[in-house]
Amino acid sequence: MATDKKFEFTHKSFGEYLTARKIMSKIKLVHEELERYEKSYDDRGWNQDKCLMEWVKLFGPIEIDIDLFKFINNEIKLNFRYNKEYIENLQGTIIKLITFMLHKGMPMKRIENISTYADENKQAINSEKALLIILSAMAKFTKCKITLSLFKESKSNRNRFK
Repeated sequence: MATDKKFEFTHKSFGEYLTARKIMSKIKLVHEELERYEKSYDDRGWNQDKCLMEWVKLFGPIEIDIDLFKFINNEIKLNFRYNKEYIENLQGTIIKLITFMLHKGMPMKRIENISTYADENKQAINSEKALLIILSAMAKFTKCKITLSLFKESKSNRNRFK
């Protein structure tokens, strides 16, 4: 008896549908844990580094393809229809993670079971693409202007562009 937690589906789209549901569930978990961390005065919840580690575990091994994207897009659309504000909040979390990643990088050295630099690089790229793909899909529905902080805040550059 094998104890692998793997499933095989006879129709690819059913597997993609379930995967998209799992992805939305994980995005919600990341959002809730980051929110818990930001609101707590102790160490409850996940900081941005831990959120990105969980993101890499989900998106690192396999790149999102167009078929899976369509199902993710439909899940976002469905959720948006019933709770627009919640999707806007999820989008805010994705923006925070992208901003953190741009400044600190992906936490690849803390991810277990990555043995080679090539695999580490591939998983980082897949995870970064997933952040942008999910952000793009959410922005399509929220119509929210996306602003990413590409520069670290410092006294010298704070006044430079005024």
